[in-house]
Amino acid sequence: MLKVQLFEAIDRNTKQLIDLVNTLSPAQLRLKPEGKWSVLEQLEHIVLTDKIVGLLLMRPHSSVAETDTVIGQERLEKIIVTLRARKVAAPDLLQPTGSIQTAEQFTIQFTEQRNAFKEAVNNGTIVLDSRTFKHPYLGEMTVIDWYHFIPLHAHRHLEQIKEILANQNAIEDH
Repeated sequence: MLKVQLFEAIDRNTKQLIDLVNTLSPAQLRLKPEGKWSVLEQLEHIVLTDKIVGLLLMRPHSSVAETDTVIGQERLEKIIVTLRARKVAAPDLLQPTGSIQTAEQFTIQFTEQRNAFKEAVNNGTIVLDSRTFKHPYLGEMTVIDWYHFIPLHAHRHLEQIKEILANQNAIEDH
């Protein structure tokens, strides 16, 4: 049952992002607020993060929590999505490099990455258990916490993208 819920959250989030991206013009994808990432850079960061999290969760680890989650979905949602004003610098390996240049590139890479997550869970490469892996800012998180993190992290950036687009529309209306 948990796997079904986690897959539904991943699928819902994947659809939301792809649906939005498919409505954006090349100019909108390149929108870049001063001192922040462009829409394309945000999208590339999501793909990079998903990939690194997937690789992390495939590793064996001896640290195990006493419960299935350390942080939990509700708390993660509050920290990651609701409290978006709190900015955290992404580690170097999660910084966008410009490797994604189009909506199509994003859609292909993002869809492949998300399908790979689900396949890794289905074939047992990623086991939904209470092994813990350290997040650089959130601390120890179980595999299930990390699985909740994946769509919540992307949702955080989806909201940031919507803000970039809304700000651009506000500027154009004046």
